[in-house]
Amino acid sequence: MDKAIVPGIGVDGDDPRLPLWASSVGLPVEVVKPLIAARRDLHSVLTEAQERQIQNLALVQHLREAEHKACRIEDLVGAMEYYRIQGEVEDNERHDDDHDGELVHDIGDGNPLLSTPGTDIQLFHKAGREVSNTCLLPHPEGAEEDISRAIEEYVVECNRIVSNVRDFLKLEELDDKRLQIYQHSTSWTDPREMSSFPTQRKVHGRDQDRECIISKLTSEESAVQNLSVLAIVGNGGVGKTTLAAVVYNDPVVRGQFDKVLWLHVSVYFNEAKITHELLQLLCGDRYEHISNMKELQNILGYEIKSKRVLLVLDDMWEDNKKENWDVLLTPLSTNDAKGNMVIITTRKSSVARMTGAAHNIILHGLKDEEFWPLFKECAFGDENHQGHWKLQEIGRKIADKLKGYPLAAKSVGKLLSRRLDDGHWNRILDNSEWKDQKGDDDIMPALKISYNYLPRHLQKCFWYCSIFPKNQRYHAQWLVNIWIAQGFIPLAEQAEETGRRYLADLIDWGFFLSEPPRPSLLIHDLVHDLALMVSSHESVTIEEDLKPPSDSKLIRHVTVITESAYYGQFDGTIIPKEDFVQEFADTFCTLPTRDLRTLMLFGAHDSSFASTFQQELINNEKMRAVRVLNMEMLPEAICKLYHLQVLDIKDFNPETVVPKGLHKLRNLRHFFAREQLHTKIASVGDLIFLQELNAFDVGKGDEFRIGQLEKLNEIRGALSICNLQNIESKEEANKARLSDKQYLTSLRLSWDDMPRSLGKLNIIDGLEPPMGLEKLHVDGYNGSAPSWLGGTLCLTSLQVQIRDWVHTKLPPFPIADTTTDIDVWNACSDYMSFRLSSADDESRLCLKLELEGHRHSLDQIEILDETILRFSKLKDLQEVEIRRFPKVRYLPWEGLQQMTTLKIFKMVECTNLFSSNPKLLMPTSVEEMVFGHCDITEAEASMVLDCSLLPLSLLKLSTTDVILNIDGCDALHTLGGSHPLTSLKQVCISTNPVLSSVELHSCLALEKLHITKCPALASWQDFRSLTGVKFLQVSESAGFVLVWKSVAEEMMRDSHNFSMPLECLEIDDPKARRRSSRAVAAVRARRGVRRPAPASKRHGAW
Repeated sequence: MDKAIVPGIGVDGDDPRLPLWASSVGLPVEVVKPLIAARRDLHSVLTEAQERQIQNLALVQHLREAEHKACRIEDLVGAMEYYRIQGEVEDNERHDDDHDGELVHDIGDGNPLLSTPGTDIQLFHKAGREVSNTCLLPHPEGAEEDISRAIEEYVVECNRIVSNVRDFLKLEELDDKRLQIYQHSTSWTDPREMSSFPTQRKVHGRDQDRECIISKLTSEESAVQNLSVLAIVGNGGVGKTTLAAVVYNDPVVRGQFDKVLWLHVSVYFNEAKITHELLQLLCGDRYEHISNMKELQNILGYEIKSKRVLLVLDDMWEDNKKENWDVLLTPLSTNDAKGNMVIITTRKSSVARMTGAAHNIILHGLKDEEFWPLFKECAFGDENHQGHWKLQEIGRKIADKLKGYPLAAKSVGKLLSRRLDDGHWNRILDNSEWKDQKGDDDIMPALKISYNYLPRHLQKCFWYCSIFPKNQRYHAQWLVNIWIAQGFIPLAEQAEETGRRYLADLIDWGFFLSEPPRPSLLIHDLVHDLALMVSSHESVTIEEDLKPPSDSKLIRHVTVITESAYYGQFDGTIIPKEDFVQEFADTFCTLPTRDLRTLMLFGAHDSSFASTFQQELINNEKMRAVRVLNMEMLPEAICKLYHLQVLDIKDFNPETVVPKGLHKLRNLRHFFAREQLHTKIASVGDLIFLQELNAFDVGKGDEFRIGQLEKLNEIRGALSICNLQNIESKEEANKARLSDKQYLTSLRLSWDDMPRSLGKLNIIDGLEPPMGLEKLHVDGYNGSAPSWLGGTLCLTSLQVQIRDWVHTKLPPFPIADTTTDIDVWNACSDYMSFRLSSADDESRLCLKLELEGHRHSLDQIEILDETILRFSKLKDLQEVEIRRFPKVRYLPWEGLQQMTTLKIFKMVECTNLFSSNPKLLMPTSVEEMVFGHCDITEAEASMVLDCSLLPLSLLKLSTTDVILNIDGCDALHTLGGSHPLTSLKQVCISTNPVLSSVELHSCLALEKLHITKCPALASWQDFRSLTGVKFLQVSESAGFVLVWKSVAEEMMRDSHNFSMPLECLEIDDPKARRRSSRAVAAVRARRGVRRPAPASKRHGAW
């Protein structure tokens, strides 16, 4: 896994602080402001030019010059901004007190330069003061005046270029206006408004290839082999991945395998990494800490043991390391299952040979009759489109240039679809890029044309991705953060939203691909080749045996890939590679290291390389994006990367030493790291732009006091604050100003062994969270519940552990319509538990309330009203369980009736709840009711059955199967209602010693009946309706048996037979059991029912 440090651009827009700083060091404001304006004008004309198709060669030359000037002016303004920040954060750390506050310093040759520590950010050479690539500053005495003059001359030169570019652009303006007039006079259509675009395009052609592959996968021949390999071979963009995906998702194929796995491999083949990723697909992150190959293989073998597996390895390039390939497949070939299959897709037939593929599917471009419908679908949104005959004629000629390659059709088709007019399509047909097409398989010109039509801001975001390896997985927010850090997205309140929109546009243009089921994105390897090509003037990759660029003066982004140089051993060790270290050092010294904005490292390496790479990182503080890997510590020198905006070290060891001066990175916006590393940032309060702070441990020293959080109002997501016992007063807690952190969604407040003396200070009241908080977790607090808990919060998740709250009035819980998780409990032996969570099968929300412990401490809890139980806010709740509230006399029944999705209602050990004769109304959605050891009486029971459960208006419409369970309710003498209960399916009445009469009418659907320990039961009205009972259990309830016998005899006197279709009978009356045995046997024989299990096994059904 990779780690990254991504610094930001430092200056974005017109920062008013820069002219003020320049004035303070002797540079006039009227000099610096024109410099910033010139930068803005350069970007403006470049953006304007980028939106046009430039044919004028002179204009192309001026644009190249403008790009060069824009790059240099960014270097200069960035250097000035760096120096400004340095003055802020290291005013007392400069090596020479005599030069504090001065713009110039001596580097040892008597020539004072405008510079940053460690490197020289140089602008002009003294002799002749002409522009040069070395960009030296003039020698003072009177340095400020000379520097001002040099900047003025530079601004004049930039303005001249801007003027030239604008003059040439005006020459093309009339053509653009004529095009606009033409578009308005024709039926031009914006494809974004066309409703016929399908969300998932049809796969065109390849029917024969698809059927061939499926037949191989499902054949008896494959089923009897341990492992078979099938290769799909073809050029980039021809449709290999698409064909493999169609086969992979085919239901017939999936039905043949126990596990189906898909992995994108790309250029760098590493069997340990691939095994790791396979385990991640199977088990999540459970084994991410393991690096030993043998151990990884053993685990993978265990996970797929005796399972038939289909594995797709997409985009394979490795064709040499046969022994490593065999090692990778060992768990598949030895998993005690037949019929395992591997499908590989590759550009190289040599890969197919190396893998020992038994079957090769060779793909070429689609035939014309297959390709033309695909082209029309991409360009018009409909493969059967019949309009725009002129465009179709032009489109046929364009399609011929695409060589039948689906990737080219999607790329160029998307471009064509944006303007359905002759002029636009003809310009693409006549584009000069087609002249560079090499052979019948070359579709790069088609991709290049699509790139050329991208808006300038999207071009920058796209080509920057060339610095990542081909197999890189891109996570949306992470990539957006890097774009912001590089200045591709203006720093503003909605910067992240703008970045996500940019990414969505690039996906829409086809430059990124989704990788389901992963949430990440990929770039097609051929599109990545395009990115490398268009970024070659600004970015370079250092890799084993790769030659350095011939012209490197504008290189700003450097990627180092060590995958091929350092190949890990099976035990996870790395073999030293001194020649590559030297190769890296030699190449790196040829680059303009002072101006680098990106230095990224991918792949494993040894300590020698790590030391060399780290030294380059230390010496180049102007870098705006740095990526480091597997270093045991972060050098203190990174604290001088003042432009740093994104620091990504999430895979660093939790024991990593965090530099003490990390708080100096005043522009830091994102810090991705393990939670333990978040807690190690001293004086984190200086990082006022920080958005990620997952954890903060409160300490006694100033660098870790709770007040460090005061100004961190940009932090968002989850924050865990621990060791809060170190706060000594409510006033100190107030300094955190948590209520101002409006972007926080999850907050944990944790005390460790809090003294009881602090509980009286109500410290928690000073830690009030923001209104928009969604999840709150409080634990270890030794005091009363916070006053703000019942305020304006509307949480989706609440977890609270407060030790003394049962001795005080319960707070109102902040329940919202979206609340799905509540867990409130107390750590002492006397505690209340309030839980709202998903059921065990995660199919429904389940609310449980419990009181446990010594009863003497629960006397004060008598009311659970809407301030605590906001039933009306839990409209999606499906199960409620209220247990062990012996003193509670009131529940908000009215709110309960509004829970229209409620399925299960349980009330246990609430011995005073019905003493106030409540109006017990429940929603008609209830399917199961349980009353156990409650003081419910016949009046409330009748109300439940008559008024709530099945109202008359719904009797004929109800199809719900209802379950009723009454257990240990000593106050219940009669159970029944006055209306038919045609949906009652199960009834369990147990341990009700005073229950004498049951009046359940028309229970025609009743199938299960359990009567136990009801010795007083002597009457059951409408017993004749129990004609559907299949499972009957009766014990210690002699009155029920007498009723049964009496009804049967009465019906026999009336010449009617009374019988139940019993399938299972448990009864402790021997005579009744013998009397029923013949009927049970007859029913079982007629229906093919097995003999009932022993009573001990059958009892669980109840």
